Amino acid sequence: MDLGLGGETSPLLQIAADSDDRLLLADPDSGLLLIRSDAPSPGRERLGWGVLGSTLPVRFPEGLALPDCAVTPFAIQPGQALTPEHCAVALRCDGAYGGWVGVWRPAEGWVRHLPAPEGWLAGAGLWTGDGVLQLPYATEAVPCGVARWAAPAPARVPHPAAPRSGPHAAYARESGPQAAPEPGPPDFRAPRPVPLQQAPLGRLVTK
Repeated sequence: MDLGLGGETSPLLQIAADSDDRLLLADPDSGLLLIRSDAPSPGRERLGWGVLGSTLPVRFPEGLALPDCAVTPFAIQPGQALTPEHCAVALRCDGAYGGWVGVWRPAEGWVRHLPAPEGWLAGAGLWTGDGVLQLPYATEAVPCGVARWAAPAPARVPHPAAPRSGPHAAYARESGPQAAPEPGPPDFRAPRPVPLQQAPLGRLVTK
């Protein structure tokens, strides 16, 4: 629904006539959309991404299809108005080794695997505009804390597969009162939505 046009409505998400499509996350700055759909493989849901207002295909990267693992996006880096492919996306990963945090960008063909901080409120967190992932946690020693992880600059080449020993990373932890929130990005009016069914279904395969 476009409130600027008096409540005019238009379709937002329908990839195929019989597909089960769900919008999981949307970033108003870049227009990046995270989608779950069985369109590429009927009966099997896949994570994909598109851009609001774009005529490019919805893509389903192989890098997001982690074997024997449930992957759920929960936060998108804001402030990337012209470069949605460089937005960092935080993922909750649940598998045989437990739960951890993944970080992925559309422009990269792989997922960074990070350990969840002890006491993490699983699936909760947010990005700052400058690429710092903030994860709330609570432990007996720290009843209210925030773990911070600064995302590296976007990689230009694929990264080798994550080691089987599990995720690893360094977090900066902070507890107690938090600093005032950073000012938001400048006002940006995103283009009107284009129904994603009007763009062909795409499959992005990375090696």
